[in-house]
Amino acid sequence: MDIFLSILLLLVGLFLIVKGGDWFVDSSVQIAKRSGIPELIIGATVVSIGTTIPELLVSSIAVIQGKLANDVQVLSDMSAIAINNAVGSMLCNIGLILSIVMIFSIIETKSRGFSEKGIYIMIVSALVAIFAITEKTIVLWEAIILLVLFVGFITINVIDAKRQQKLELANPTAEKKETELKPIWWIIVFFILGAAGIAGGAYLLVNCGQYLAEKMNIPSAIIGATIIAIGTSLPELVTAITSLRKKSIDLSMGNVIGANIVNATLLLGLISTISGQGLILDNATYNLSIWFMLALTFITVIPCLIKKKTTKVQGIVLLTIYLAYLITNITLVALGNPIVM
Repeated sequence: MDIFLSILLLLVGLFLIVKGGDWFVDSSVQIAKRSGIPELIIGATVVSIGTTIPELLVSSIAVIQGKLANDVQVLSDMSAIAINNAVGSMLCNIGLILSIVMIFSIIETKSRGFSEKGIYIMIVSALVAIFAITEKTIVLWEAIILLVLFVGFITINVIDAKRQQKLELANPTAEKKETELKPIWWIIVFFILGAAGIAGGAYLLVNCGQYLAEKMNIPSAIIGATIIAIGTSLPELVTAITSLRKKSIDLSMGNVIGANIVNATLLLGLISTISGQGLILDNATYNLSIWFMLALTFITVIPCLIKKKTTKVQGIVLLTIYLAYLITNITLVALGNPIVM
C-alpha cells in the first residue's frame, strides 16, 4: 500500500464515519422514540453519546489491535493514537469547532444546564490532567473513576431533561418538535449501516493513520492528535455548521461540551480498561496536548459562567490557541524535538 492509496482510504474512512454516525444517531433516536422515551431524554443520552462514537471506536480499535499484535512497540504506537485521538478531539471540538461558532454568533449561557455541564467538564479535565502528570499513566483504578464520572454525567443529563420537560408541561403553548416515526425496516437497515460505517471507517482511519505515520516518520501521537482527531470530530463540526445555519446555536455549545465530557470519561476510561495495563502517555500528550486541552477548557467555560454569554474575542482567542497547538506540534516534529517524539 503506497502513501497515495493510504490517503485515499483515510478519506474514505472519514466519509464512512460521518455518514455512519449520522445514520446511527438517527436510527437510535427512532428506536428510542418507538420505545416511548421522551425526546428530551433521547437528546440528553443517545445523541450526546452518538456523536462521540467515531472517537470511541477509533481509539478502541487502536488499543485492541495493539494488544493483538503482541508487540510492545506496536501497542505503544496504537495507544498513542488512541489517547491522542481522545485528547485531540477535545482540543478540536473547542479550539476549532466551538471557536468558529463563537466568532460568528453569540451564545447565551445563562441556563442552569450549562453551569452544571461547564463546571463538570472543568472538573473532569483537571482530573484527567492530574492522573496524567502524576504517573504519566492512566491506570485501571483511575479509569474506573472516569467511567463512574460518565455515569454521573448521564444522570445529570437525564435530570436536566426531566426538569425541562416539567417546564414544557407547565407551558403548553410552547412550540414542540415532533420526530417523524420511520418504518421498522428503515430503522433496522440504517442502524446496521450506521454501525458498519462507523466501524469500517474507524478501522481504515486507524490503519491508514498508522501507515502514514511510519512512512512519513511522524509520531503516531501526532497523527492521532491532528488528522484522526479532526476526522472523528466531523460529526460535531457538521452539527455546529447546521446549528449556525438554522440559528440553533445553543445546540452546538451543548453538543461540544457534552462530547468532551464523554471523551474524557467514557472514552479514556474504556480504552484504559481495555488495554488491561492502563494507558502510558507519550511525550506529545504529556508535554503538550494535556496542557492545551486544560487551557482551552477553562478559557471556554469560566468567561461564560461570569458573563453568561460567549463573545467574538473569546472565539478568536480559542482558535488562535488551537492553531498555535497545531503549529507547535508540526514545528517540533520537523525539528525532531524530544518533547513530542
